[in-house]
Amino acid sequence: MKILSICVASLFVALILSPATSQAALEPDTHTGFYIGLGVGVGSVQLKVANSDFESQTETSGAGQLRLGAAVSQTVLLGVESNGWTKQYQFLGGDKTTTTLNSVAATVTWYPTHYFFLKGGPALASASVEYAPATSNTTWSRSDNGGGFMIGAGGELRLTRKFALVPSAQWMWQRITTNLGFGDVDLDLSFFSITMGVGWYW
Repeated sequence: MKILSICVASLFVALILSPATSQAALEPDTHTGFYIGLGVGVGSVQLKVANSDFESQTETSGAGQLRLGAAVSQTVLLGVESNGWTKQYQFLGGDKTTTTLNSVAATVTWYPTHYFFLKGGPALASASVEYAPATSNTTWSRSDNGGGFMIGAGGELRLTRKFALVPSAQWMWQRITTNLGFGDVDLDLSFFSITMGVGWYW
């Protein structure tokens, strides 16, 4: 997974800074309608218990992204962005635990240059854990919801007037309240991901 992280990050930087890419190909001159985008990559999640010194180790796994919205001008897009992350743990006895984090943000995307953008907005999140013991066909699951915000940056590298490669990096902070049996506990989740995506514009 560390190798995948390095590869995705290297590709992201190369596509943003590549001097070999012509300026004409980089100019997204059709921000006048709707857009949709899909992306995959790698993400890391760290959990902290609010008002305490406890912090979990950073966990890394695959991440995915869905973006959609519409342009209000050539340089400003309004939309919705969903980012997801999941990781499965398998123990020596065969028991399995799957942790999943999903975040949905209302985003404003701003293009200070022709092909570089900044984005951000408030977000809602859900975190779930599913436990599947090896000795039983039943599973135990729990899901909690919370809120926070998302910020990010990326590039839009047009291959045609309506299709582009969209490398991006995003960071989300979420606070989720859960009950651990002795009262409510606030959990702060830090979720960072790097994705390579594609986008369609019409």
